[in-house]
Amino acid sequence: MSRFFTRSILPAGLILFLGVMVGMNVDGQSGSDDTIEQLRKLEDAYLLINRQYVEDVSASDMTETSIRAMLERLDPHSSYIDAERMESLQEGYQGSFGGIGIWFEAPADDTARVSSIISDGPSEAVGLMPGDRIYEVDDSTVVGMNSLEIQD
Repeated sequence: MSRFFTRSILPAGLILFLGVMVGMNVDGQSGSDDTIEQLRKLEDAYLLINRQYVEDVSASDMTETSIRAMLERLDPHSSYIDAERMESLQEGYQGSFGGIGIWFEAPADDTARVSSIISDGPSEAVGLMPGDRIYEVDDSTVVGMNSLEIQD
């Protein structure tokens, strides 16, 4: 097992699982015995690393890294948005809007695709349709860019 996994991913996973368990128990539900056992193993590992690792361990960094790693193992449609990114996204949806009037997806290994058209926007007027691919913006290629890079 790599040092990164044992020092970062595993402890952060512990924190996430403990949070889930606490949340479940607060709602009056209880996890299975196996789940509780696995969470205890994660807790033991985290506490051991936290007490005995040479350098300080950031619980926050490990948690964020662990959540991302766990979701990456699920499917390409599951992802985690941290608090800072969520705030940035929410700010982008407040006030007036600009642009061409589309929602789009930009998978990391593919071209951007129009997912929906905003009614009465410029994109509707020129005939863009959901599923259309976006290759260039202002004469610059956007292939391989993420949605934030394309929006900039």
